[in-house]
Amino acid sequence: MNGDDASQPTLTLVSLRAWFREHLTDAEAQQRVPLDEPTREYVLQVLETFSGRDATVTDDLDDLSDEPLAMQLLRAMQAPPSRQFQQLRQLGDYSLYQTGFFADSLARAHNDERYFVEMGASAYRGAARALPDKGNPFRALYDGMSRRFGDLVSLLNDVSERCFRGEQDVLRVYERYAATGSRRLATRLAHMGVAVPAGARTTH
Repeated sequence: MNGDDASQPTLTLVSLRAWFREHLTDAEAQQRVPLDEPTREYVLQVLETFSGRDATVTDDLDDLSDEPLAMQLLRAMQAPPSRQFQQLRQLGDYSLYQTGFFADSLARAHNDERYFVEMGASAYRGAARALPDKGNPFRALYDGMSRRFGDLVSLLNDVSERCFRGEQDVLRVYERYAATGSRRLATRLAHMGVAVPAGARTTH
């Protein structure tokens, strides 16, 4: 290593999840809204899951934008027990991500943020009740997320502002990379400090 190399700054690459974690914990400190570790990990999982795909598409490839959330919530509440929890959880996750990350878009489309907050909180509350009363730690997790849905949205609003700030528009670049596998976008992400998962498909 020559003297010029030694003078260059070192860039530390992190996973997208670690990148989100840094900004979420910063938002918690700034807003003085601390999350317990299970809730924080769940929120990070939601962010990581939706970042590489269309946020309106569920695990079952249903498009959540096809009909009003209130209608979907009612249908999920009336679903068979074997399907109820999954449908309610997906609605809660979708509402959290959309309201937390795209509040400005909702406002421009004249959608009431309070409506999404109410639907998301109700979905998580229903998901909690769809789980067994005893011996299931996720019941308390979803119940807590229902009660603190507004706080979670506020935290994600903060994270979103950090994501979409000028050259640090990490999320949009990552979404494009996830769709194309472009080496150029992988390199751009690396320059932003976000590492592409090992073994990921890349193209020119």
